[in-house]
Amino acid sequence: MDGEQGGSPRARAVVWAVVGGLLLLFAARTADLGVSKQYSIDEFQYAHAAWLVAQGEVPYRDFFEVHHPLLYVGLSPVFLVAGDDPEAIRFLRLAMLVLVGWTAWSLARLNAGHGRLARWLTPLMLLVMLPWTRWATEIRNDTLAFACFAACLATLAGAGRRRGGASEDARRLGRRALLAGVLLGLAFWASQKVVYYGSILFAAWLADLFLAGPAGRPRLLLRPASFVLGFCAVVVAGLGVLASLGALDDWWRWCFAWALELEREHVQIPWAQHLGAALRDAWWVAALALAGVVATLRRVVASEADHDHLLLLALLAALVAHAAQKTAYAYNLIPFLGLLAVFAARGAAAGWERAVAARAAGRSFAPYAALACGLLGMLPLLRADMALARRAHDHNAWQHHVLAEVAALTEPGDACYDNSGSYVARPHSRFEFYTERTTRRRDAERLVAEVPAAILEAGTVLMLRDRRFETLPDALRRWLRRHFQPHGGDVWLWGQRFGGRGLAGRGRFLAVRDDEYVVEPAERLEQDRLWIDGKPVTDPVLRLTAGEHEVRWEGLPTPFALLWLPADGRRWRPDDEASPGFSVIY
Repeated sequence: MDGEQGGSPRARAVVWAVVGGLLLLFAARTADLGVSKQYSIDEFQYAHAAWLVAQGEVPYRDFFEVHHPLLYVGLSPVFLVAGDDPEAIRFLRLAMLVLVGWTAWSLARLNAGHGRLARWLTPLMLLVMLPWTRWATEIRNDTLAFACFAACLATLAGAGRRRGGASEDARRLGRRALLAGVLLGLAFWASQKVVYYGSILFAAWLADLFLAGPAGRPRLLLRPASFVLGFCAVVVAGLGVLASLGALDDWWRWCFAWALELEREHVQIPWAQHLGAALRDAWWVAALALAGVVATLRRVVASEADHDHLLLLALLAALVAHAAQKTAYAYNLIPFLGLLAVFAARGAAAGWERAVAARAAGRSFAPYAALACGLLGMLPLLRADMALARRAHDHNAWQHHVLAEVAALTEPGDACYDNSGSYVARPHSRFEFYTERTTRRRDAERLVAEVPAAILEAGTVLMLRDRRFETLPDALRRWLRRHFQPHGGDVWLWGQRFGGRGLAGRGRFLAVRDDEYVVEPAERLEQDRLWIDGKPVTDPVLRLTAGEHEVRWEGLPTPFALLWLPADGRRWRPDDEASPGFSVIY
């Protein structure tokens, strides 16, 4: 709190103690959320893509992706250090917490000209919003894109706060403009959605070119030529890298042409659905933000702010970006809610100033009443935040158990299959390693033909039964259930079942690759006679070549299975009682 914001020393001390304590509390809560919250199904997709980049594979050319690559490229060094451990996904979450911290710092800088209280309240308003923290702490392109965009705005808004000579100021403004352009370029390579809300900076460029401002007033982009140079340099460099890797045409095909086609056919989610839920959950912050918007508009009208009108446009553009999408997912609100925190901090600081002014007018209780009202308003948000932590099914402990199981059962080179890349640090069985709902509905016949062929060609030994399994075409689900058996509710391994229809029988077993397989239960060999390719089987563990094998048996009509022997060498039996619990949509 700056001196001009007034208040007695005791009142200021109380306010700073409360703000500091709450900021530490919610920072710790956000960190705990980022470490312990369940991974959504999309996060596995992004984590797997990061692992693929670490393996030297190129997005769009070597594996299917419809999102811009900066997140995968930026996270890939984690796997260069952690290796092929699927549980290394936890370090990706830690990287997202770093981005959350960077975003909070950048947004606080946007309020630097509104007093020390507004600046320190900004990260508090941001972290107190569970609708923001729950999405921003996940492994998502949206978080990285908004972090770069917020830093870009903060760089532009921070101009002119240092003192110096005219020539020095000119050089500094040029460097700031160049850096802001670079940050916007990075935001573009993080997510295509930046084209929506980042368009305000294109409007600012036009305003700087054609609208003359008051003498000595910095332009919106500080130095438009430097800003455009920084932005174009990053965009062109990215295009050059894609072209040199032979992925430029594939990038355009999947990230724009195919993505736009998918958007037209995708299921519709009304834009107000998740927005309304978020504002209800964070009503207290939303109310303060409204007051902050009003106060900012007054400053703009009075020409007391150079970049606040750009910030107001950014808030509007972020809302329009969410509403413009046919499928308005909740995580699309990350930019809007983040900018809302800036105005909420301004509203809270303005409220405190009014309380201090009331005290000066003789109502000495006003600052403490304002502080008490603020704390009471925060209680519902705090309660909702803590309630999330208490729900055991929202914890990722079981997911890490399954990932550890994947690591134990397979070697780093063993191909796996599911519709989300949930195995993280293992090769996938096909180029299109995940499918959208529209694809599963529209291209059902293609998937029925292509997926089994790809699984066999890759020698796929493990399948994770994710939440998208039940939306696969019926014929494909039947094929998968016939050739994979439940090692548990979530992990299925290659194998087939036989018997149960008579004293004798015959069938065909499809070995997915040259490897060891096991007969279960082994007691079957003691009470029955079993032949594979005409040779009697006496040992429960046997080596088979890839391809079909004739199986014949005689004896009691009890069922048995031929199963792939996992990398840990432990024999296993199908567990039909276990239920899946690993995969969650959100």
